[in-house]
Amino acid sequence: MINSDSTFNFKTMLHGGFSKAGTLQILKNNKVELKTIKIYSRKKSYQLPPKQIISILSNNKLKIGESVFIKKMN
Repeated sequence: MINSDSTFNFKTMLHGGFSKAGTLQILKNNKVELKTIKIYSRKKSYQLPPKQIISILSNNKLKIGESVFIKKMN
């Protein structure tokens, strides 16, 4: 979920449960910077990742690092 105060949080119960929270900042040229500030899992400890830049390539395409994600259209 993305909140109005430029924070995000994500939670799933898959694989024993996992949650992640952080901040986001809108950058120039259709880019968003994500900074993870908290990760929780009952089964595994995680190191906080470095800031991530998401590039919005089109209405159905995102690039994170070197990976491109495409929304499948029905």
